[in-house]
Amino acid sequence: TLLITLLAACAPQATPTTAPAPTEIPATEAPATVAPGEGALTAPPQTFTDGLDRQVTLEGGIATRIVSLAPSNTEILFALGAGEQVVGRDTLSDFPEEAKEVTDIGSTFEALNTELIVSLKPDLVLAAEINTPEQVKQLEDLDLTVYYLKNPTTLEEMYSNLELVAQMTGRREEAAALIESLKARVAAVDEKIAPISSRPGVFYELDATDPSKPFTAGKGTFITQLIDRAGGYNIASDLEGYPQLSLEQVVA
Repeated sequence: TLLITLLAACAPQATPTTAPAPTEIPATEAPATVAPGEGALTAPPQTFTDGLDRQVTLEGGIATRIVSLAPSNTEILFALGAGEQVVGRDTLSDFPEEAKEVTDIGSTFEALNTELIVSLKPDLVLAAEINTPEQVKQLEDLDLTVYYLKNPTTLEEMYSNLELVAQMTGRREEAAALIESLKARVAAVDEKIAPISSRPGVFYELDATDPSKPFTAGKGTFITQLIDRAGGYNIASDLEGYPQLSLEQVVA
């Protein structure tokens, strides 16, 4: 699977934004090395600063019951081996195949089933940039612990996101192995494209709900960086955030 691209948002944000500045995400304590499922009993609390600049504390130290509100988060969790800790996922989270067996808590773009989310008794709700701050507050007002994970805009930020989620889930060893593997794949791509001088123009379709004017990724996004890194040129790279392009614009 193309894990690197899957860690970007799979759909446009509700409101297009420019690339966010890198944010430090410190934990107040080093996470305890306990087996998943034991965190609520034996691990000390951990506090993190999320993408909305909020202090979020995992009282049990390690999240053992997680609701994911975005496909990117779901794929991170399963890639880290924390799939068994995921008790709820949004409607669009359909990869890997095992994710489909997890309870569907509704669509971010329609209405989340907050009653169902609460009934799952999560110790962590993992939001992403496709979730609005209003959704985050709605869930917080239900006394749920919500962490807002920003989309990465560089490979380094992607690795940091993996390490962060690994701290929250007690999967640091898995994260280290995954990051090493991803860095090897990036190095292999760099080596392959080094001698290539021509750069093909690329249109990356994110969402074709409006088939005559699909969404794509623009300036400052992780997808644009990946296209550049792979030796291509994103035809929407001069546009901010996640714009829509008409089919006529794409052809031109």
